[in-house]
Amino acid sequence: LRCGQGTAAVQCTDYRKDREEVELDEELAQKRLELQESFNERLRGAARLKEEGNGLLRREQPEAALEAYEDGCAMLNVLHESGAVLLSGRMLESLRTLTLHLHNNAAQAALSARLWAQASAHASQALEHDEANAKALYRRALAKSKLGEDAAARRDSESL
Repeated sequence: LRCGQGTAAVQCTDYRKDREEVELDEELAQKRLELQESFNERLRGAARLKEEGNGLLRREQPEAALEAYEDGCAMLNVLHESGAVLLSGRMLESLRTLTLHLHNNAAQAALSARLWAQASAHASQALEHDEANAKALYRRALAKSKLGEDAAARRDSESL
């Protein structure tokens, strides 16, 4: 038994795990790898959808681009809702950044398609991940202005 400032530890000597403990450890390691691969696949899939949306937007197909971006956001929602506590700091940052870009791009696609309410909603979601994001503030201000919400548009413009 060891004690320190606010900590205590017990050390066992000559302890050996039984077969059941070893099997549980192996099963946990396998499940952890499967979960990590599932998270990685969702991130890769959402990144592919972002690139697909970018290509569609360049080809002046904003509605199709918006759909691709929204599909990417949906892939990541599961990670935000239930998987975030399991992710490393690096993966959390990748998740946050990709989600921000998908919502920002979706806001632009919605503006190009003249879908003002959707543009505003996506810009607002981008701002949940980065409250000072200039692109999101500008896009939301433009959408709010088109929706006749001049006071809200002015607040966003002043935040730029």
